[in-house]
Amino acid sequence: AEFEAAQPVLKSLTVNSYPSTGGYSTGSGEYTAGSQVSLVATANAGYEFDYWATEEGEQLSTKAEVLYTLETNSVVHAYFRAQTFLLSLEESLHGEVNGTGLSPYKENVEITAPPTIGYRFVRWMGKTLVDPFSSQTTVLMKEPTEISAVFEPIMYELVVDVGAGGRVEGGGEFTYGEQVTLHAIAEDGYTFLKWTGEELDDPMDPSIVLEINGSKYLYAQFKESEITLLLEATEGGEVYGSGSYHAGDKVSITASPQEGYVFSK
Repeated sequence: AEFEAAQPVLKSLTVNSYPSTGGYSTGSGEYTAGSQVSLVATANAGYEFDYWATEEGEQLSTKAEVLYTLETNSVVHAYFRAQTFLLSLEESLHGEVNGTGLSPYKENVEITAPPTIGYRFVRWMGKTLVDPFSSQTTVLMKEPTEISAVFEPIMYELVVDVGAGGRVEGGGEFTYGEQVTLHAIAEDGYTFLKWTGEELDDPMDPSIVLEINGSKYLYAQFKESEITLLLEATEGGEVYGSGSYHAGDKVSITASPQEGYVFSK
């Protein structure tokens, strides 16, 4: 009788990756029944390994490298999942920032930064920004990302023109909401008349307070001061020339004596 060694019984193992874009796996082939086969799953960028499972759906392991005992012809699946990354937008007192949240790998996430009143958007600070100088742009998510928005105050001009006879203390550039005091000061021989150019509670008041809510224009008007000249006469005559005059005016005055009287002084 002659004998020969029995041929080993081979079993096939097929290893698949799902989704195919998520990574690749090794271990497919034919092996002797009862062999322990090394299964290795390698994730592509933007994915991470999730778990191994049989074709029937039985979960085998959540480790990317495992030993699988092959008893029968089998199919094993390596499952991958897309990574998500946190986009964090730093809050600001001078504008609203929108777009914070979790996003998949390589997703373009829209972010916006409308400024509060009195401020303007300057730029974004951070990585993978499509346009860092636009208040509405996108961020390409490849990793956890922190972004901040830069705002600056808008300077509003308060222009003050002054008519003849005085000057004004105040004027210049100011930020939104500032309270600005203006003083109209008359020169000798003049008095303040009124403000024009903006709606005021009391345009006749030489000292006013303005709240800045945009660019403003004011004009300070002055007028020559009036001086009252009152002439009085004693019994025996009449005087002429009383009235209101401006400083520096030359005024003619007349004293007419009545009959039987002469001008004394």
